Amino acid sequence: MVERCPDMAIIQVRFLLDLPIENMKRILFLLLLAPVIANAKCNNYIIAFRGLEDAFDKEAFLQYANIKSSCYKIFNWQQVDHAVDFINNLVTDYEFYGFSKGAWSVSKTLTKVKHKPKYIITIGAWHTTDVDFSKYNIKFNNFFDHSGRNQKSPGTHIYNVPHMRMQNHINKLMPLWPNW
Repeated sequence: MVERCPDMAIIQVRFLLDLPIENMKRILFLLLLAPVIANAKCNNYIIAFRGLEDAFDKEAFLQYANIKSSCYKIFNWQQVDHAVDFINNLVTDYEFYGFSKGAWSVSKTLTKVKHKPKYIITIGAWHTTDVDFSKYNIKFNNFFDHSGRNQKSPGTHIYNVPHMRMQNHINKLMPLWPNW
């Protein structure tokens, strides 16, 4: 059984109060600096959007982020405004990764952010979703499965891979991508 010991908390607070003012300043400085240090390790972020009903192969995405040595943040497809807030507070480069309906989210987010990504990848976008990012002068790759048949945006069509296996399949093709 775990028991709470209030006396221990009093001892810890007394210890902090007994510290000289210079040591307390150092501790406060380090506590304030901790979030900056944590963010400093990320030279690049991948902002990912899931598809409808959370359709997303997280394992394949994590493999992708690892290959690119990037930190990441995953949003649901409808969280465009949350993603914009996150991106506008970034001090590093970032990329977009949109799966399925998440490709639509990439397009919407791109019109709202203060600074543009250095790269975009969409996988499994619906055939009516505009994922032609050439007008923004950003490197991008689009990979379409059966749901993207008749897509007017540029990209690679792969019809023999099921929708939910596309992310994993694309990881295997990474060294062959243009703009990679």
